[in-house]
Amino acid sequence: GHLDARTLATLSQTSKACYCFCATEDLWKAHVLEEFEGGFTWDVAKRTWRAAYASSKAAAALMSGPTAGKLIEGGKKRSHDDGDQEHQQQGQSKRRDRKDAQDQGKGREDQHIEGGAQGEHVGCSEGVDEVGKCSNEERKTRGRRGGRKGRVDDGVKAGREDRSSGEGVRVQGFYSDLLYQPWHCATADLQPEWLEVSNVDRRRNLSPAAFREEYELKNKPVVLVDGAAKWPALKKWSMESLEAAFAGKDIIAGNYPMPFPTYSAYAHNTIDEMPLYLFDKDFVTKAPQLAKDFSVPSVFNEDLFSVLGTSRPDYRWLIVGPARSGSSFHVDPNCTSAWNAVVRGSKKWIMFPPGAIPPGVHPSPDGADVATPVSVMEWFLNFYSAAREAKIPPLECVVGKGEVIFVPRGWWHACLNLETMTIAVTQNYVSSAIVLDVLRFIRPGRRDLISGCAPDEREHLHGRFMEALKKQRPDVVQMVEEQEQAKQARRAQEAKLSSLFTSVKPATASTGCRDVNPGGGDLAQPKPSATGGFSFNFSLGS
Repeated sequence: GHLDARTLATLSQTSKACYCFCATEDLWKAHVLEEFEGGFTWDVAKRTWRAAYASSKAAAALMSGPTAGKLIEGGKKRSHDDGDQEHQQQGQSKRRDRKDAQDQGKGREDQHIEGGAQGEHVGCSEGVDEVGKCSNEERKTRGRRGGRKGRVDDGVKAGREDRSSGEGVRVQGFYSDLLYQPWHCATADLQPEWLEVSNVDRRRNLSPAAFREEYELKNKPVVLVDGAAKWPALKKWSMESLEAAFAGKDIIAGNYPMPFPTYSAYAHNTIDEMPLYLFDKDFVTKAPQLAKDFSVPSVFNEDLFSVLGTSRPDYRWLIVGPARSGSSFHVDPNCTSAWNAVVRGSKKWIMFPPGAIPPGVHPSPDGADVATPVSVMEWFLNFYSAAREAKIPPLECVVGKGEVIFVPRGWWHACLNLETMTIAVTQNYVSSAIVLDVLRFIRPGRRDLISGCAPDEREHLHGRFMEALKKQRPDVVQMVEEQEQAKQARRAQEAKLSSLFTSVKPATASTGCRDVNPGGGDLAQPKPSATGGFSFNFSLGS
């Protein structure tokens, strides 16, 4: 837990150190979201969570009766089982509580803290992640290789305004990695070398057949340069038009329902290390008119989870976020593949193939939980160089307006929004190319790894999916059965070969013994070959 707001404010008056730590944005962000949830008031001038707490309290004080202390427009906190793409982060990338962080180590920097100089720490995964704080173990992932030494007030870069609220006390001569690292991640420039590498195929006019053969069956990423080029959304969608579309409806950002104007005010005026991310799976239900402005690219038309109708796992999201927002490293849920189309802005993508865990990322043995750096910026600052030099370097690209990226099943990936406001649509899907892998993943007994549906439905997802396929896509069921039979036959053949080799005993000149193949025939008795040396006769039997 943490101190309540009143105690925190009182403690901040007792010493220079207490003032500095009590002004950290993590603490005030937690208070704002716990007390006001999505109904907070964002101070667009001061742009800090501490100022937001004061503004929200003032607004609440204007109300009377039982609503005091909370804003009416705030909604209930959303359950993780109600649409988290647990990478979800669907997750999969699960945030840890940030507690007892150490105030020691190399690189302590002189900090001038005025009104709080620290970014907030929300993990998103091109999916929503829990708002929270990280543990000591997670804090240890903050390497210092990419850390630029300097003072907290050593300048404003790339047009980023000073975080100062104009009301704080200027403190000099106070050193703390805990305070410096988040500030550095929130204010450091994007390095040009982060955007230079582009090694993902970029294709135009790719037919569904060519896409399946060249990319889907090979489980290989590709950018479809013209994938969304004809969407009406490219001309129609903006923050203003989306605000009108969601009038009277809450959207989901940072795992909290909130009015779109609240999110827009925050997103346009935040200097958080990892800004809250709008990630809404019900956007079409809330604003049906938006469905007319986009369509599934033709190469992704086959989506077998659609046989489940409205009971399918969560699969489609509207994504909106300011620069530096994005998704931490994760693998998409339920062994599905995905596509992500940019409507406005641009995204930097970095991807590692299945089995190649990115530097700084620590998944649990079963893959259910993933510990990552707090923000995507932190990962780039501390681990990008090491990733480029790794035995298996990542695939990288920047995806711009009207372009669509294909994210194959099992690939680790993260993305960073590059422009003032980026808007995108993403969808996870199951094609016949990966349906066998999906069925294996969601088999009974793995409910803790399944996401996107209610907990009591996870254990039965496999059975429901198979029953629906039998009724609507019997051809797919037949294909799956044939693939399973072929795989079992290969395993049996491999097992027999393995037993043959392991049963070989060295022949001795004194006895002339030889082992006999259980299937009949000679196992490995060497015979002179026509070309010299020896050949081996294997008789596998029937």
